[in-house]
Amino acid sequence: MWFRPRETVRYLLDYRVKRWIYVLVCLNGISHVLDRASNKSMGDDMSLSMILLFSLLIGPIAGIIGWIIFSGVIRLAGKILKLEADGREVRAAVAWSYVPIAWSLLLWIPALLIFKNELFLSQTPAIDSSPLLMSLLLLFSLFGFIIFIWHVVILSKSVGEVFGCSAWKGLGTVVLGFMILYVPFLLILLPFILLS
Repeated sequence: MWFRPRETVRYLLDYRVKRWIYVLVCLNGISHVLDRASNKSMGDDMSLSMILLFSLLIGPIAGIIGWIIFSGVIRLAGKILKLEADGREVRAAVAWSYVPIAWSLLLWIPALLIFKNELFLSQTPAIDSSPLLMSLLLLFSLFGFIIFIWHVVILSKSVGEVFGCSAWKGLGTVVLGFMILYVPFLLILLPFILLS
């Protein structure tokens, strides 16, 4: 999946390999909730153990709901671009693209051991006062960014495979899908942002 996503997705679809799909979707959800908890400084209001428990309980549910919605939007984007694919295949392609995200959860183990609850706080005195910790945090962020980019590459190639088009057109389909999903929310929120 890491280096030959098109061939891998085609094999998985042809042989109807499904047993890991829900695991990948749930792990993606856990990763997403942990990232949101860190970005939103949820540690200011919750203990570290509560954040981890929240991520383990809510993450899989959020992952499944997000996967279903995003797969549907990708299929809609494909139809807009005059591309056809079976909904089951689109859902499988999106799910299998979560392989790098699932593996990235392993990065949370050393990150939590090193940075502890400061990963989820708005004020980070221990990290701010240590060049070593700051460097390590930047390194973890770089790894996270690389994994995200690789996820997008795999997603684009996987979507391209199920729609029978190039990876670039697959990327265009993914981008259009994000626009369909997020532009309406931005248009609704824009007046509130301008008034505040």
